[in-house]
Amino acid sequence: MPKSPAPGLESVAAAAAAPVDAPLLGDMAPAQRRRPDPSATGLPPDCPIIALGKFGKTYFFIDDNGQLVDVSSQFTKGDIYSLFGRDPGKADALFPQYGKPVKDPATGDPMIDEWGAAVFEIKGLDQTKAQKALIRACSWAGIFDPNTQELGRGAHVGRDGQLILHCGDKLLIGETVGLQGQRRAPHYVEPGLVDKAVFPSGAELPPPSERPSEIREATETLQLFAQWHWREPSIMPLLLLGQCAAMLIPGALPWRPHMWLNAASGSGKTTLMNIIDWLMDGWRLRAESATEAGIRQMLRRDALAVLIDEFEAEAGDDNKMKVLGLARISSSGGTALKGSSEHKGQSFTAKSCFFFTSILHAPLIAQDRNRITVLDALTLPQGSKEPAIVPDVIRQRGAAMRRRMMDQWPRYLRTYDRYKLEIQREGFSARHGDQYGSLLACADMLLYDDAPHSGDLADMNEDDGRVKRYVAMLLPIILQAEVDGESDHVRCLRTLTTHKLPAASGLEQESVGRWIAKALTERDGALIDEKALNKLRTYGLRLVNAKPPSAKAKDARWGIERDFTPFKFVYLAVSSAKEHKGLAEVFAATDWKGGVWSQSLNRVKGKAEADGAAISRVMVRYDGNPESSTLIPLNLVVEWDQKGPLPAEVA
Repeated sequence: MPKSPAPGLESVAAAAAAPVDAPLLGDMAPAQRRRPDPSATGLPPDCPIIALGKFGKTYFFIDDNGQLVDVSSQFTKGDIYSLFGRDPGKADALFPQYGKPVKDPATGDPMIDEWGAAVFEIKGLDQTKAQKALIRACSWAGIFDPNTQELGRGAHVGRDGQLILHCGDKLLIGETVGLQGQRRAPHYVEPGLVDKAVFPSGAELPPPSERPSEIREATETLQLFAQWHWREPSIMPLLLLGQCAAMLIPGALPWRPHMWLNAASGSGKTTLMNIIDWLMDGWRLRAESATEAGIRQMLRRDALAVLIDEFEAEAGDDNKMKVLGLARISSSGGTALKGSSEHKGQSFTAKSCFFFTSILHAPLIAQDRNRITVLDALTLPQGSKEPAIVPDVIRQRGAAMRRRMMDQWPRYLRTYDRYKLEIQREGFSARHGDQYGSLLACADMLLYDDAPHSGDLADMNEDDGRVKRYVAMLLPIILQAEVDGESDHVRCLRTLTTHKLPAASGLEQESVGRWIAKALTERDGALIDEKALNKLRTYGLRLVNAKPPSAKAKDARWGIERDFTPFKFVYLAVSSAKEHKGLAEVFAATDWKGGVWSQSLNRVKGKAEADGAAISRVMVRYDGNPESSTLIPLNLVVEWDQKGPLPAEVA
């Protein structure tokens, strides 16, 4: 006898007995969102403020002065009058609180307006009415996040790819091309809502010149820079010109290059720095002493150049390392997240080009060295005179150059790609292509009227060959950058091998590298020095011969031979245990403390396959239980000629 469906499942059984085809996606009606009636939700037509939206209980407006203002849900009278700024009485007129009827002085009868309605005296602001109107307008405007929708002073890229220069009190919109090919010349608009982005008013910046600079002016500036005594005089003035051009429009660039000027005493650094400052003419933040937090707070949403003089950084200077970290994320327009005193997260998008000066630049890790071009200005020869400079002439030239960068902007990406590709063709990394390609492309926009040729055709003229010529001149600079920009694992390994271990009373301390050499030195007829080996063990270090994984093992891990001999391929085993006291002492106060050293050392690799590479997760016993360790070929640690072939891993 068939069972009856369980109680409550009759409807499910009925649906299963009479299935219906699912509707096609194309037949489904789109989700409907409520659309406001403008007359019911908008502010009065002659209201001078713009409702942008809300985020939580905070409401955002562009006030009467064009500034971005956030107001809490209380909307006090002070808040409302502040929004109307220059004409607070306008708030009373738009949201009036009425009093008694107004009477005709002559007759005493109530006054009637032109529409036949009684006229009442206005006593002031109807706060409730204003609150409701402002809250309603922001609510219908939608969610507004200033972290992503506010753009400060400086250069930006519009929705259609045009360059926008935010001068604080006005915006200069670059040439745009409509769908039908119609062109609109560069033109000014007031700050506010443009292409769904908010450009609030700010302190006024000198506007670009009405005329773009000529090639002649860029050439003269290049010749001016060439008067300094450079280590690489054929290319460094050109790179400096490119850096200045980039600093004119940093916020618009897909990659923002930075520069560090090493200037010896008597090199004319102060004059050169003043020239760069005058070229920027206010479109920069300049300081001789600055913290990362100070730079962030001064810039806010602005995309301006940052000039920091006398940046005599040293390794381990935490504050200056943070400034370099800010420059690092600024290269690609990265976002930094910070907390506030109100326990609310805040984001800061860095879009600045940084320019540092010092006598000697700080040691730079690889990721910073690849983002910072280092120029060396040497002491001027005896009898040399610094060029006579008129500040106003330089300022005018900077304004004209900024205008030229706007007019040349439509070809920037093509020019940038040409240089970047040529740098990579020379065998350098994409990061070098970004850094030096942007410098050369920016200089190119000042020195030439058209984008360089692709280089694929045989009928190139002299100008078309400039990409290959400039990149060839650039090669010594990139090669030096590669030498300076040591990888993280190289620095970590050097920190390990140069660390001096404690010595007995009266004896000189010796480095880990020296103790390794001792361990492999014949002593008292023995091929190895057991005392030195034991010394290394106490610091989580051991010389071993690696044993390839067995083909039959389920867990194919490397191991070590039971007995060590220097006549086989030798490895230095380094414990990965972050609790190891010896290694914790070695890496204390470094970037690799807390066991991070194992992550870096796992990346150690020789230039050739025969040199070997680090092997991770190998169990090695030091003074107690076996510990997960990294094995590093000894020839990559110290000067050592391996006595045996590299162990071959069993497939």
